[in-house]
Amino acid sequence: MTEQTQREPRKVRRDELPVSCPEQGRDPAELHPRVFIPLKRAGEMGSCPYCGARFELQD
Repeated sequence: MTEQTQREPRKVRRDELPVSCPEQGRDPAELHPRVFIPLKRAGEMGSCPYCGARFELQD
């Protein structure tokens, strides 16, 4: 399990959409194919199917 999957979900603002994983600045050893995480409503959460990183859309 990576460090990202053990943390709380990353809070995402609407102006940061669309969200994709892996995010820029990640350790190259943790890289996997890029996927977009669908978030449409405030409070909605999504996770990466590869690494389990979690994201939550804020108001």
